[in-house]
Amino acid sequence: MRKFYHNLFFMFFISIFIFSCSDNAVLDEEDKTDNLFPLFSEPGNYWIFEHFTIDTNNKIDASIPPAIDSVFFAGTEPRINRQAYIYRYKRIQGTGTPLADQYFYREGNKIYAHSDIIMNFTGFDKLPIDLPIKFDEQWFLWINPSASKWEIAEKTLTNDTIVIPNQAILKLNGKITLSGQSLGKETIKIKDKNHKAHKFTISLVFDIKVDIIIENQKIPGTIKFTRNIHYWYVNKIGCVRQLLTTVKYNIPLVGSQTFYGYDATLIDYSVLMPL
Repeated sequence: MRKFYHNLFFMFFISIFIFSCSDNAVLDEEDKTDNLFPLFSEPGNYWIFEHFTIDTNNKIDASIPPAIDSVFFAGTEPRINRQAYIYRYKRIQGTGTPLADQYFYREGNKIYAHSDIIMNFTGFDKLPIDLPIKFDEQWFLWINPSASKWEIAEKTLTNDTIVIPNQAILKLNGKITLSGQSLGKETIKIKDKNHKAHKFTISLVFDIKVDIIIENQKIPGTIKFTRNIHYWYVNKIGCVRQLLTTVKYNIPLVGSQTFYGYDATLIDYSVLMPL
């Protein structure tokens, strides 16, 4: 009986020891979100992406050869009371124009983006008319790993007016909203190695009623669509994939518009961490 109690005590002690060790186990670095943007760590960091065009079914368009883009930390500059970090794209293979410079700063594990980034969503800068559908210059809370969902920005239009000389007057009413959400982790292979990537989605929702006034006659119309950009980040590597969806919608007096998206996946990188 004494031996039985001795063995029972020994098993109880071992179970407590194992539990305490597992409770204090070191978390895998890629499960963390403290450094999803090591871009900010050292000059000289770079990421190489294979950049595919997305068709109207949001599949890779095999008829268009992929481009290769280099992305690198290009220094800092002041923007809206912040020292902004410059994220610069350079096309090193293929045709077309790479993304424009993007500006970020970080607070803890939260990533803030300058409002210029929104032009990549809409495609409105390519239209033959200038739509007054723009966010005021500001910083957006772009990635928030601490929240499942977060609101980024909202713009309300109340009888905003566009005058098309000798054609019509357009009055716009409605809302544009930006929001983000965290979608957990996915496994992504980079350079033949599997990594735990944290996935986030930013959604831009347009819901605008348009009254077209031609010779005192009012014709109703709409501009309505949702466009998503999906990001995958790996701790201490950075962004390893971006997927911007293709959208197709109608703009009164302009007609049907298609703004193609892209799927950019990391194929090489060099990330120097600070000492």
